[in-house]
Amino acid sequence: MDVLDDQGFRLDGRRANELRQMRCHVGAVAEGDGSAYLEQGLTQVLAVVYGPTEGGRVRTRADRAVVECRVVDRNATPADRRPQEYAQLLKKVFETVVIGAHYPNSKIFIVCEVIANEGGLLATCINACSMALMHAGVPMLDFVAACSLTCYNDQPLLDVNHQEEVVAQLPRMTLALLVHDKTVALSELSCRAHADLVEAMLEQGKQGCMQVWNVLDKQLRAQFSSIIRAQHVADHV
Repeated sequence: MDVLDDQGFRLDGRRANELRQMRCHVGAVAEGDGSAYLEQGLTQVLAVVYGPTEGGRVRTRADRAVVECRVVDRNATPADRRPQEYAQLLKKVFETVVIGAHYPNSKIFIVCEVIANEGGLLATCINACSMALMHAGVPMLDFVAACSLTCYNDQPLLDVNHQEEVVAQLPRMTLALLVHDKTVALSELSCRAHADLVEAMLEQGKQGCMQVWNVLDKQLRAQFSSIIRAQHVADHV
């Protein structure tokens, strides 16, 4: 399968450095303390944040909040371990980013529901969780933006779709970046690759993360402005 044609177009008509269309909505559901719905292409994810709350039966820490994550994919088979693996990766990312010292002896629980998976699922989950935490008012060191990518004939391709993911010999990476200081929060590579190739993918992936952030930032600003205006009107009725 030719992932990139002679004119530089991918199977879905995008260029190598183009993202799929993105659409987000914060406060997508009433439950929880914060929520966000995100579409990246045909991949759709809903993230809901509960907390910070008292730890209850969950083992807590005296110095900071504990972050727990769950990924629910009703289309996954019982043998598919990716939901559990992704939940652990989300925990790894957000325990680092959430300023848990503000909430000792407490927990923050993030549930990420996969509605549709057409590629780049882990990156979409990270982006949705970042927005849900922001909506919940949980303090973070920075917003985390994530992008998936692969490489075909030494050409990095941003924001991988399902057709590109199933090409077995292609290396795939999910990169998550703190958007202001450009610190890498996660770099997950699907297979071994030459160091030069990995470096090229990292550099292109960082640009992809910033593209993701630019799109989400614009949409989030518009939505939060609408929320503030609506609250202002309600307060004066």
